[in-house]
Amino acid sequence: DAKATFFVYARAPGGDDFAFVERLARRGVLVLPSSLFHERGFFRLCVTARHDQLASGLDRLEEALGSR
Repeated sequence: DAKATFFVYARAPGGDDFAFVERLARRGVLVLPSSLFHERGFFRLCVTARHDQLASGLDRLEEALGSR
């Protein structure tokens, strides 16, 4: 069991963090818009998960970014 987590803040494509977060949620990836915590235009990823969960999340993130 993890006792802490790591967060990564990444720039949301198009600058609309809420729209990008919704796009990811439709693909089963749950992240938070950083404007809830800090400045707008970024999203927050939690990177404390099992390897298979991270790999699946990265695949879905690539899909949402149009890389696939």
